[in-house]
Amino acid sequence: MKPRFIDIPDSWDELSPKQFEYLLKSIFLMMSNKKISTKDVLNDFADFLLGRSHPAHPLRREDYLSLVDKLAGHLAEWIFTDEEGAIKVDFCTTTNLLPKLGKLAGPVSHGSDLRFGEYRKAVEVYNLYTTTRNEMYLDMLVGMLYRPQNKMRKARNFNGDYKIPFNKFCMDIYRKNAKDIAPWLKWGVYLWFSYFCYYLMTGDFIIEGNTVNFSKIFGRSTTDSDSKQSEGLGMTSILFSLADTGTFGNVEETDKALLFQVMMKLYHDKQQIDFLNKNKK
Repeated sequence: MKPRFIDIPDSWDELSPKQFEYLLKSIFLMMSNKKISTKDVLNDFADFLLGRSHPAHPLRREDYLSLVDKLAGHLAEWIFTDEEGAIKVDFCTTTNLLPKLGKLAGPVSHGSDLRFGEYRKAVEVYNLYTTTRNEMYLDMLVGMLYRPQNKMRKARNFNGDYKIPFNKFCMDIYRKNAKDIAPWLKWGVYLWFSYFCYYLMTGDFIIEGNTVNFSKIFGRSTTDSDSKQSEGLGMTSILFSLADTGTFGNVEETDKALLFQVMMKLYHDKQQIDFLNKNKK
């Protein structure tokens, strides 16, 4: 019998959508059932990754269970983290591991197709859900980020938008579209967007071959609990400032600009200000 090789993920980025969905469901069930431990989740996920190959022979079965336990220990290094005695999910990737939810298309990995207005509204709704835990806001967040696919995506004049344009006046429609999505998948969208917001203000992005970090634009650490609320207010100020300059057009046109086009404009302006201030000294 030829040996069978299985690719084992070493990080969130390496998970397939199917693997991510399975892990999300397991963790989600654990959070609502105190009888399920993190070890149970890790062992079950390791078993899932290994194809649930349960040999009938006692010795082989013992070897398999030992392999499951060893793999579970490896998975624990990047799936969970211990924060002052509390075990938390250590989700840390901007890769969208849920590219589609049924017929709804989600953001492209790293948020490269997000529009400025879409992102601003998503931050607002995210904050409302985080503060109130009202499922209505989570449905809105998921529904606005995951929209019906663009019928022109296969046409020759395709403009790069894989889903229909965001419309801030359709929030109730978005909410209804997401209402029946499995709760662990909606939680997965929440995890991704939360980390994306954090990474946008702290991490490195590769844009047109250059490494860019936007942290200087925000001018502060983003580890505080109010960071995303402050970000929402900051983005609104940015909208009106850019609209005044006419860089992308008026308020409505600025909202339709790609998020990273806006971020690069702010980054360029910040560099110029820093250069002028440095030369004044």
